[in-house]
Amino acid sequence: MSRVTNRCIITILLLTLSLNGSMAQFGSKVESGDVDVGRHLASFLPEGPSLGYHDFIGDGYTEDDIVYLYMDNLTKVVQVGDVRLTPFNAYPAGSKVKNDDIDHDYPLNQMSGPDCGIYFLDLYSPSDYDLQDPVYILAKANSSSIEGTKTTIDDIRLTEFRGLAPGTRVLNSHYDLGMGATKMIAPFFTLKPGAGNMATIRFFNRDGNVDTLGKPIYDPVDDVYLDISLPDWLPNGFVVPNDLRLSG
Repeated sequence: MSRVTNRCIITILLLTLSLNGSMAQFGSKVESGDVDVGRHLASFLPEGPSLGYHDFIGDGYTEDDIVYLYMDNLTKVVQVGDVRLTPFNAYPAGSKVKNDDIDHDYPLNQMSGPDCGIYFLDLYSPSDYDLQDPVYILAKANSSSIEGTKTTIDDIRLTEFRGLAPGTRVLNSHYDLGMGATKMIAPFFTLKPGAGNMATIRFFNRDGNVDTLGKPIYDPVDDVYLDISLPDWLPNGFVVPNDLRLSG
């Protein structure tokens, strides 16, 4: 095999690895032409996953706590396949819990603000969710506030904003503190299909596992998305531009 052919093969492999790495990056939005566009997505039915946090010192949700997207609403402990939405020790935001990780089996509290959920900041087009609009977890959201729903201290970025990475928290000195936010999924702790949310958390069934009824089974190898393709009461969706990758 010639050196030229070898170089071509290496170049293709490097490009493929680069694309795959970009595709799986936590907090990145899907763009037209990305290799995962059009993937078939399955919903977490009959209920979606929940937002929870491990409370280290028992003082309620604070900046010191780890926040998770957890899949089993019955156990209330961190399990394999749950997604860290904030970094912890050597585990980055977007990483999935493995069996031998130190936070496996950590007890969880459910985030329970009046309108806790996922929101976006409508910075570019009125009432429209755009590719450039940043996305957040609003932990203490209260839509009944006279001032409307706004970002507060310790809310969590799910996308980059002005150099601040996904998984970081809003602090008192940050520009995005106190900005008006629009609901995507809320209230998160009572999420039910057909709730009229503009987005749905779905997963790409990478290994094809299904139960005896043919329903896709979520596994740690599966990729998790915040999906806007189809209404939340439908069991399926598709990766489309402006979907948000929620796992790395």
